[in-house]
Amino acid sequence: MTKKILITGFPTFHTHKSNPTESVFEYINFDPKIFNLEKLILPVSFENGFSLLKTKLSHDPPDVLIMLGLAASRSEISLERVAINLLHCDRKDNIGKVIQNTKIRVDGKAAFFSTLPLEKIAHKLTSKNIPFHFSNTAGTYICNMIFYQALEFIEQSKLNTLAGFIHVPPTKELLPTARLSIKELGHELSILIQPLT
Repeated sequence: MTKKILITGFPTFHTHKSNPTESVFEYINFDPKIFNLEKLILPVSFENGFSLLKTKLSHDPPDVLIMLGLAASRSEISLERVAINLLHCDRKDNIGKVIQNTKIRVDGKAAFFSTLPLEKIAHKLTSKNIPFHFSNTAGTYICNMIFYQALEFIEQSKLNTLAGFIHVPPTKELLPTARLSIKELGHELSILIQPLT
């Protein structure tokens, strides 16, 4: 049975001239007999960041949800373990809003853990000599917010959707000294999804 995988990304934000999570989808190779991949670009917005994804999860929930975000200071894929109930950043969103020292959900859980099979993914990446690391913080900006809200919604709605967040490094198109091109990042993500069959 074909599995439906929804991959989300973000457009350009902050001072970055591009965002690989917006375009890398085109370079992910997959067997359509095994996977049905869909793409959804989310706004970089504290107020509306989750609205499109919430609608998608409500009406057409995937088997697997992989949320991608850019970690401009990292050089390899980061498998995020946990989303915390906190927004705190000096960085503005794309409509100019800043939020600090604020819970995502006032009466919500302190944290949610990724439900992706991270150990299986790690084993696959290791077998292909793809550098990665486990990360225990997805930050306290919009990546973490979407990660938290998605896991909360999936739990409360009792969906059978595995979900997690993956931070990707900048590519050469954004940072000339980067390790990967956007095409090479697509290859690494193609390997990453293979254990999700």
